[in-house]
Amino acid sequence: MLTARFLDVNLNKLYNKDRLVAHRVGLYARIRKTGAISFVYRYVWNDKQKTITIGKYPALSIKDAAEIVAEHNNNLEKDIEPGNAARVKKLEVISELTIEQAIRKWHAYHFRNHKKLLDPSRGQPRTVMAAYENHIFPKLGKILWDSSDRRIWSEQLLRVAETAPFVASLILTAAKQASEHLHYTGFITVKPLEGVTASRALGIKKNKRKRVLEDWEINLVWKHLNLSRVSEKTKILFQLCLIYGCRTMELRLAERDHFDFKKMIWTVPEELTKVEALTKDGVISHIPNIRRPILDETAAMIKRAMMLSNGARYVFTQEKTDKPVGGTAMLKVSSDITNRINKHELLTKPFKHWTKHDLRRTLRTNMSRIAPQAVAEKMMGHVFKDVQGTYDHHDYLDEMKEYYQIWYNKLMKIVNDSDVIAFQKVE
Repeated sequence: MLTARFLDVNLNKLYNKDRLVAHRVGLYARIRKTGAISFVYRYVWNDKQKTITIGKYPALSIKDAAEIVAEHNNNLEKDIEPGNAARVKKLEVISELTIEQAIRKWHAYHFRNHKKLLDPSRGQPRTVMAAYENHIFPKLGKILWDSSDRRIWSEQLLRVAETAPFVASLILTAAKQASEHLHYTGFITVKPLEGVTASRALGIKKNKRKRVLEDWEINLVWKHLNLSRVSEKTKILFQLCLIYGCRTMELRLAERDHFDFKKMIWTVPEELTKVEALTKDGVISHIPNIRRPILDETAAMIKRAMMLSNGARYVFTQEKTDKPVGGTAMLKVSSDITNRINKHELLTKPFKHWTKHDLRRTLRTNMSRIAPQAVAEKMMGHVFKDVQGTYDHHDYLDEMKEYYQIWYNKLMKIVNDSDVIAFQKVE
């Protein structure tokens, strides 16, 4: 007999072959060798063994699967073929879902973990929903999802793109993610935007940034960050971003208990990683916890930030509050530092604008020169792909510590060497 504990233990576990485990009266769990689990119903019709898939675990619970099977058994007793009855019922349920209902259903699932981080009425969840409430629901909201097609979506998206191309691209991305998830979980049957891209359909081109700070630029950014009126906590935050090459959110929303100073390990929980990626079959996957070594030098910086936050849950808090530093505030800091450099330094050419993500790219580019590929990718918090992702589960903590120390030592030489910027200054 199946239990939730048994299924949880076997979920996503690799096997040599597929297995079929019985529950009761025709209900089975099919455990694929890849670790995927689905519920199936087996029955005999016209002296032939037949099988229909009910749903996937954990999206469908054992209790719900058992109720569906009980209904199939009732149909069997009435000489109604369960497979046909299931298809008819599925179509009846699906036909009731409008575009607005579908998007709201996906939105609630997709951002279900966001409450752990911030108020769900703010940030990315609110940005996505506001885009739909302003541009899609008034025009398309009441249309049945399975009655919609590429034409009606494209016409509305093109209207939005005329005045707000970024919003149109955001809507398209969310619609495709919703389509994959809801199709996979059985709530819709059509994917009207499959294969549609912002560049081809809307003419929106994304310019990938290539900005990597040179040594002399690092020197000036570090110098003017320290000379600016930015709070000491924010200065430490930016400096740690450059040292670790981490995503800013991993530090902005870092909590005190993420840092283990006994083991000298910083753990970024999965809800703070770059988070969710939609697989081909519509399942939301999460990047696992990221673990990075804490250097003696960075330990002192982190402890200082904790002290400045006066015992708050978050390490980097807004001034006079216990709330974490916001992402918008960090954008302003990089602009202010750029303006300060151009005002106070006599350079041969204007100092180019830089973003917080450029610090991450700077670390990765420098690591390509000295560190093995696997170590550099771990430092970035990336997940190995393909065969390496399947078999390589080494944490690389010792290796990362070695190259973080090399990078830190180089940074200190850069920021303390006035000659590094001499040739950039006007004589």
